[in-house]
Amino acid sequence: MTDTQIASTKHEGLISKLIATYRELNLSVRQLPEDRLTSGGPDGSIRSIIARMRLDEMLFAQALKQQVTGVVVGALNDEELEALRQSDDSTTMLISQFGSARETTLSLLRGLSEEEWTASTAEGKSILQHIEELIRSDEQQMQRLKQLIG
Repeated sequence: MTDTQIASTKHEGLISKLIATYRELNLSVRQLPEDRLTSGGPDGSIRSIIARMRLDEMLFAQALKQQVTGVVVGALNDEELEALRQSDDSTTMLISQFGSARETTLSLLRGLSEEEWTASTAEGKSILQHIEELIRSDEQQMQRLKQLIG
């Protein structure tokens, strides 16, 4: 087994949790009517939570790609961030965009060696610690969604 295969096996539980979030969004949210998803206002609706998750995942995937490849990816500027925040895409589209960004994250993680998982990033945390934070955030957001869905 290569170092990358060993690391992938060791961290498969974390990767499974990241996959489970996207699956759960598809199972519990995608089939709901859009008017139900948008009720509750911009800060308290199911759609607003999904929009925030999408933005967070896009930014996370971008930062991870830069960390892993060393290639400086053009960061989203303030106008692009605001356009994403104000997007009128359907919730189904937001879930799809979240899924695309999550797949980028997953593909990058699957190629990491154990050393890369545990090496400190510029913020002084390892990729492993960042992934654990992402999973905690997912769990919190999914809990909020469950409360709103009922």
